[in-house]
Amino acid sequence: MRYLATIALALLVPAAAAEKVMVFEVRIWPNGLAEIGQVDVLNGKPENYPDAGSGELRVLSAGRDVLQSIRFAEPDGQDDGQFLLYRFALPFSPEAERVQVLSGGQLTAEKPIGRDLCSADGACSGFETASNCPADCLPARTESSFDWRPLLALLLAAMAALAYLRKRAKSV
Repeated sequence: MRYLATIALALLVPAAAAEKVMVFEVRIWPNGLAEIGQVDVLNGKPENYPDAGSGELRVLSAGRDVLQSIRFAEPDGQDDGQFLLYRFALPFSPEAERVQVLSGGQLTAEKPIGRDLCSADGACSGFETASNCPADCLPARTESSFDWRPLLALLLAAMAALAYLRKRAKSV
């Protein structure tokens, strides 16, 4: 029995360590141009980035509030026609709608990502939520302000009274 518990614990620990992350592929050329490529949501761990450099990646909400921001070092300016490919893994934000890349404070690329986080296949699955995938996920149900408990109690009392009256009528 102890052996089975050890195996179960060993299987659960790595799963607990994984979390949802958004992975962004960004190409940056030495002349400052940028292109935001594939965006994925995966199980993993967010990476830590030193807060250094003149490049910045921002994740924005629908209202354009900055949800996350990281700084990174850009290419050194030698224009040999080659781009640098960056992969950023950040904690998943269900409110994420856009991603921006800035160079020296100037916007160089922007991409809507809400659809990248939604498969629109009719099933609310994976990392889809009502906020990032309304096509697949219904909004959370709010509790009704009507309290059904008194009505249910009255109904049960009426059924008990009816059963009592029927039993009494049969005995007379």
